[in-house]
Amino acid sequence: MRQKELEKWLKIVIIAVALCGLVVCAVAIPWIGHVLIAHNPQISDMYIPWLVLFIISAIPCYVILYLGWRVAVNIGKDRSFSLENARHIKLASKIIVFFCCECLHVEDICESSWGDTGSCVHSVCLCCGIGRGGGFVTSCGKGRRSAGAE
Repeated sequence: MRQKELEKWLKIVIIAVALCGLVVCAVAIPWIGHVLIAHNPQISDMYIPWLVLFIISAIPCYVILYLGWRVAVNIGKDRSFSLENARHIKLASKIIVFFCCECLHVEDICESSWGDTGSCVHSVCLCCGIGRGGGFVTSCGKGRRSAGAE
């Protein structure tokens, strides 16, 4: 595959991921919030703060997509293994590590201070693969209530 063709396909993938993220932030997350509130009206006052939190958490994702775009541009200019690309990838990895550590910190705060609401947040974190166990099965395996479970 030639460099220009690889650049084109990388950009297409980056645009597709950005659009999917936009749909998740603009449609799926608010809809899931309304479903959770319908099942548990006690958490209705937390809807806006958590919606804001999810939207803010999308910012690092779009920064990483921007860095990926820059890498794709450099690949198209036949500078695949340049120092600039290495810096972009290193910055993206630092953002990912920082973001994961912050998610674990938020999960610990919620679990220790909010009781049942903390359990709900913990389940959401695990379902998204953010928590310590990662994944939906782990949250159910720990006896946590998941969305829709009665």
